[in-house]
Amino acid sequence: MKLYKKMTKFWKIFIIFNLIGLSSAGILANYGKKNYTLQEVYFNPSFINDWTSVDTSLKLHGRLYLPRNHSFYSKFPAVIMFHGVNRTLEDNDTLAKKLVNMGVVAFSITYRGHGKSEGTFPKLDGNRYDECFGDALGAYRYVRALTYVDPDRIISFGNSLGGGAAVYLAMSNLTPKFVATFPALSYPLAGKPLYLHKGPGPEFEGLIMAGTEDECFWCYPEYVNKIKEINPSIELKWFQDAVHTDGRFWTESLTLANSWISKTLKVSENSVINDWLYSGYFGYALAALIVLIDLAVALIKFIQFRRAGKA
Repeated sequence: MKLYKKMTKFWKIFIIFNLIGLSSAGILANYGKKNYTLQEVYFNPSFINDWTSVDTSLKLHGRLYLPRNHSFYSKFPAVIMFHGVNRTLEDNDTLAKKLVNMGVVAFSITYRGHGKSEGTFPKLDGNRYDECFGDALGAYRYVRALTYVDPDRIISFGNSLGGGAAVYLAMSNLTPKFVATFPALSYPLAGKPLYLHKGPGPEFEGLIMAGTEDECFWCYPEYVNKIKEINPSIELKWFQDAVHTDGRFWTESLTLANSWISKTLKVSENSVINDWLYSGYFGYALAALIVLIDLAVALIKFIQFRRAGKA
């Protein structure tokens, strides 16, 4: 009778343990599916050289990556993301998801005449590609107006022409911190090429990643060397023997961008544990651990029961 009472008490505790453990595992598994929110939005570009202006003649497609629990009372840092010619915002999806998991709002846009954005783009006239800088200004205006974004902690990021757009915003003292890969630096700002400008103030700093064999007319390595010479605060990473937007260095460039943004914004990069947590695997692992404990306990109790029966 005493043995029965002890066993009954044990199994009550055992059942409670399983209920709590498996419920926690379920919550953790589900948590990984909801660590950020995506919003597809449409916004108006600005006119060149005036970020406060609104060009109502067309709408551009953008995607917002919002951290969990964002609200009107939160103030998150943000990164505005730009792609290259004939590309779309999908290029920046991988990095955007890394950023939002660090608690950073990411806003990736598609230029006029690309993807789901309205308007036309002068794809056959490279000298007019910088019309997209008005799109970049509109993206900045849109993000700055978000009540949950800290306007003093906005960074610009871009690849190729998008890198030029990121530098354009930085030199315009809108996002004085930037990351640019294979950037188009020969487009003008206030009458002279971007690469001949000096940063607008002490807050100006950036990371440029470029290829030593970049053959793009607007992205030559000498432009990168010149902007670095004028602006020592810019960090420079050369990809040896890389041509323009060399795919061999894409993953490395995203890793470096993520680390630089994390360091600059003073937010923590995801650890292995956080990656598991965000993917939902942590919950599955906890459930598997509980099942193993259950099997071990059941085996021990079975052995104890057999021994008690023989006694």
